Amino acid sequence: MKAMMKKQALASAVMISAMPLSAFALDFSSTGVDIREAYTTGSKMFQTRLQISTVINDSVSFSYQNTINNGSNYTEFKNNYSEVEVTYAIPLTDRFSFIPDMVFSWGHKGSHIDPYLKFNYQLSPQFGVMAGYRYYHYNYKTPCLDDSLQRNSSHEYDLWLNWQVTDKLFVNYNPVYLQKQNDFHFGNNKKEMWQHTLYLSYQYDSHWKPFGDISDLGRAGNGDKEYRMRIGLKYLF
Repeated sequence: MKAMMKKQALASAVMISAMPLSAFALDFSSTGVDIREAYTTGSKMFQTRLQISTVINDSVSFSYQNTINNGSNYTEFKNNYSEVEVTYAIPLTDRFSFIPDMVFSWGHKGSHIDPYLKFNYQLSPQFGVMAGYRYYHYNYKTPCLDDSLQRNSSHEYDLWLNWQVTDKLFVNYNPVYLQKQNDFHFGNNKKEMWQHTLYLSYQYDSHWKPFGDISDLGRAGNGDKEYRMRIGLKYLF
């Protein structure tokens, strides 16, 4: 019996070693690096983000980014946070896909891990709609409204309306509904807040893609009205 088991194990090992290396190869595509500048009016803050990203085997997207706070006059250089995101696109039909996502962020205050679920439906080659739910789970506690220590976790509900205007120009509109889980408030002194973003990108050629967006982020932490402008440039290898 033991001899037979050894023969079977040996045969399995031979079969695996005989498989082509391509069976185990990872195919990387859409690999790129981008830099993005941002300014928020309520917080009066400039920020710089550097990101690298790639797609593995046409289904898994991976990105790493680091964001720097540059102060109100662009005279500072302080690390704000770093973030890793992994997304897996699962096509259910030729138009409908399920996209589980995981985001892990860390900075000088602590870290949070955010499971993210998205559903995408392609109405036509030019138009698509995607809905998502993200849970911000903070791994540390801070004083809440009654001064007790709680996690400042929150729920995020997203909708994206996507429009491929031409083969180069892409536009989307992203309304977001945010809700605090525990005894915390946003800058509007409420547990709920809406945000809205309009995004545009232009594929100049096979390598260069400038992009930008403008957002109404509700209220900043200081209570002032918060608008955000971002502009960036991506290079695809």
